[in-house]
Amino acid sequence: MTTVVGMYFGALCLLQLLLSSGMVRANNPIAFDVESLVAPTNYITLDISDLEFDWRYHYVVLPFGEGFQVLVVAMGPYHFERVMHGDTKVYSCDVEVGCHIQFVSVIENAEHRLISVRANGENLRFAMMDGSVVRLTPKEYNYTLKLMASSETLDINQRETTDQVETTVTTSNGRTVVDFDAFGDYKIDKIVDGETVIWEYKEHGEFCTALQVSFIGDYRLVEFIEEGKTYTEDHYYAGKDGRYVPISDSDFFICRLLGENFIEEVMDDSTSEE
Repeated sequence: MTTVVGMYFGALCLLQLLLSSGMVRANNPIAFDVESLVAPTNYITLDISDLEFDWRYHYVVLPFGEGFQVLVVAMGPYHFERVMHGDTKVYSCDVEVGCHIQFVSVIENAEHRLISVRANGENLRFAMMDGSVVRLTPKEYNYTLKLMASSETLDINQRETTDQVETTVTTSNGRTVVDFDAFGDYKIDKIVDGETVIWEYKEHGEFCTALQVSFIGDYRLVEFIEEGKTYTEDHYYAGKDGRYVPISDSDFFICRLLGENFIEEVMDDSTSEE
């Protein structure tokens, strides 16, 4: 699954690749040099509400869901001492004890603004709410990040990777297993088998980012994790001919092991309990 782990180095590599390939236009023509980010001698304040041409830092703007992402890296001997949004302080560090900010990411849409600051090897995460800055845990940050992502309806019969979802197909012992993983700026909020809805979000923005489907004869076994603001929940379904029923985790794993006859038994038992 796509996560925000390794954001600093991933973003640096992305920024370097984009600049060298000419796919995006940076705010200045100075060559990108990761080595020059070491041992800063000058400190500057970064105002993320008013980025402009400045040879002391590079920034690029990329699409993200219904909004955008801004990646900012200080150049040469410069590092950021504080990060501001207009008159509002997001974060500052004590340069007297060697603290310096190496990298800043801003992800924004009409409803949310998330800020991630890389300072002395640590990722610090914030949200701006009604003009105030709130510190977020990694879980809160990642959940809000996915809320900002574009929504996608996934048909389990899909076999090709798209711009929204990576699809991996494996076959073993006559069974086909398909793994679906939503890319970083997408989330899955509805799962279907053709015209049949297997699962969809309720009303509080629930979603999943990955699922696995096992095709065993005429049956399908669907497994995924629903993510909410304060919880995660495992889901298991068995289905055939457009009819799907939720099953327990133990029944799911036995179904996968024993195959069609047991799946039919479990589906019949589940139906009789409804």
